[in-house]
Amino acid sequence: MDPKTMRLKIADLGLARAFTLPMKKYNHEILTLWYRAQKFFLVPLITLQLLICGLLAAFLLSL
Repeated sequence: MDPKTMRLKIADLGLARAFTLPMKKYNHEILTLWYRAQKFFLVPLITLQLLICGLLAAFLLSL
């Protein structure tokens, strides 16, 4: 909370927006502009897991 401007910032993995008091009314179309898919954060983790599985399979086949 910034006491000078009375702004409160709420963070929720990319879904956050700044607002002031009193709050403005937003419809569902404006709120969807702020949306970012959660899969965006999971792609590097899944890729790394697949790479590790592939390396392990290659190692076991070479024995």
